[in-house]
Amino acid sequence: MKTLIVSFLFWTGAIFAQLSAPNVENVYGGRILDISGYAKNSDTTRYFISTESANSIFYTDAYTNTSSPSVNTWTVMPGVDASAGYGSGITRIEAHETSGYVIFKNNDGIYSSSPSSTTVNTIHSGYSQEMCLDGDYFFFQTTTNLRFGTIDGSGNFVEDAASPLSLSLPTDPAIFYIHPVSGILYLFYGGPTPTILKLDNVYSSSSVPTTAIDISPTFTTTGVTWNSFGIGPDGRLFVFGNDDLNRYAAYSDDEINWTEYAITAAVNGIFSPDVAFSGTASDYYVYTSSIYSNYKGESGTWNRFGVPGGDETHPNDGSVFVDPINSNIVLMTTDQGIGMSEDLGETIYEIDEGVEAVQVFDFDMTDSEYT
Repeated sequence: MKTLIVSFLFWTGAIFAQLSAPNVENVYGGRILDISGYAKNSDTTRYFISTESANSIFYTDAYTNTSSPSVNTWTVMPGVDASAGYGSGITRIEAHETSGYVIFKNNDGIYSSSPSSTTVNTIHSGYSQEMCLDGDYFFFQTTTNLRFGTIDGSGNFVEDAASPLSLSLPTDPAIFYIHPVSGILYLFYGGPTPTILKLDNVYSSSSVPTTAIDISPTFTTTGVTWNSFGIGPDGRLFVFGNDDLNRYAAYSDDEINWTEYAITAAVNGIFSPDVAFSGTASDYYVYTSSIYSNYKGESGTWNRFGVPGGDETHPNDGSVFVDPINSNIVLMTTDQGIGMSEDLGETIYEIDEGVEAVQVFDFDMTDSEYT
């Protein structure tokens, strides 16, 4: 005969029974703040995510050049784990394919680290507005200046002799985007009257930019805060924003004339800074926050991630990332953590093994502090 031992806890009239010790699981926690990645080889992508957690950055490898992609368990990067003290402050990350390092930014500076090392390189000490990585070429803004150079095979920054450029840049939060056709860097500063600047030359081994050209739009829609920016495969400029009720989009094919419209009420919400694209110049998808357009960001083409195919949990208005090997694959933040779509955003499922979070409401311990 077996004896069942039941323990009771009396508290404010409630009775709880526990039949056995609870299973103890790792608590990683944290909203996903940014997503990046690079093609590790012809069929494998290495993804990185920064989290609102003591463990700041995770990585995983995914088999993506197949009809049935698979994602491995997420692993904490050793140089930016809970013991490193970066916490939830890493809001921007960029994956560098040449070195395998991830470049990351917080309020204290810009750094780089590798999943195979505990070493963290310092690229810049002090606050920076924004950063952008294009191949090996790296840009970042400090106060009103633009600095640029290359990232080497060890994740170090090698500043160009022509850097920095003293451009008297705005000090508002910035978004940098490389034009996919010209290769020129564009700088976006959001608000009710946003500023868009573009450099006068591409940065390469044979050329350097010298100044910035102001191409800021004058929008006619009132009451909108424009806070997101991207450039499509055909060179179309996109700006997104919202008022208290609706989301809005604006685009330009010539950097002079803009088309503005309200996105349908079925996909209300706010916009995150990220905008991503998949497809060709003649036919492409646009992704931002929790929504996607199935044709070049035009009015009437928007839907929420997971529609019509379904979702395991709801997408939220966070970072988006298109896989560099298989452009049908899109990663996005969700209410549960991080999600993936294999069909251009129409169906999404969770890929958060290793970054699952629980919320602790209360706890207690014995006097010995052992249990």
